[in-house]
Amino acid sequence: MRRTPRLLAVVGAGVALATVGATAGSAFAGAPAPSPSTPAPSPSAPGPGRPAPDVPLPKHPTLQQVQATAAANISARLTRLNTAIGKVQAETDLGADQATLVRILSSDVSGLQQLETTVAGATTVRSAVTDYRQMFTGYRVYALALPVVGLVSTDDHLTAVAVPRLEAAATRIASHEKPSDQAQVQALLSEMAGQLTAATGAVAGDPATLEGDTPAEWNADHGLLGTARAATKTAATDVKAARADAWQAEAALRSATSPGRVRSATPPTPPGATATG
Repeated sequence: MRRTPRLLAVVGAGVALATVGATAGSAFAGAPAPSPSTPAPSPSAPGPGRPAPDVPLPKHPTLQQVQATAAANISARLTRLNTAIGKVQAETDLGADQATLVRILSSDVSGLQQLETTVAGATTVRSAVTDYRQMFTGYRVYALALPVVGLVSTDDHLTAVAVPRLEAAATRIASHEKPSDQAQVQALLSEMAGQLTAATGAVAGDPATLEGDTPAEWNADHGLLGTARAATKTAATDVKAARADAWQAEAALRSATSPGRVRSATPPTPPGATATG
């Protein structure tokens, strides 16, 4: 009796990671520019995946209060940026995007460090507040830089890892076909190929576009990342559907080579995944 190997054990985890990454960028909201005449609401505990709220600028602040607030909020951004740089440098599937993302993040780090020095050296409240507002309008760390990193990383994972793994799985499944299951398996593999092609096409060119987005563009259009987010979500959905077809095709092969088993109409749940994917 011919044994059918488990072909997809390493694919499910990658698709799950991609799905998480596809929505990660939406966790970052644009921080409003502070007003020296209007107190900000008291900070509360950040939600999962969200940055800690900014330290509010007091009403009618003194120069020292503006400088202290700027130092605290810039420091929080520098911490997030440096953490993101470390994660990007540790990635193995970003290709040329790795250096580009590190450059973007590092540029924000150096710019914010200079801004912190400028605010610290201000001699009037007006000039300090004007410089402080550049943290929001000139460096959209939470609204743009970090979401771009998440989207590019997800797109690259989908196209460089998840899709090739599923294509390889499809090739191996095809090599185990028998005349008795060929019709069912071929239909699933054909559908699977279409889904993988659609996934790749959905995000084609998006990383380069995202990496070129600027704070000025985001300031003019807060929905700047909406199209890319939708494309990434679509690609992740296509990959998950292809994975389900692959599991169903593999189940068909197992049932054909194992006496007494009945072919399943639904794909088995991959190891470590939920039934809903």
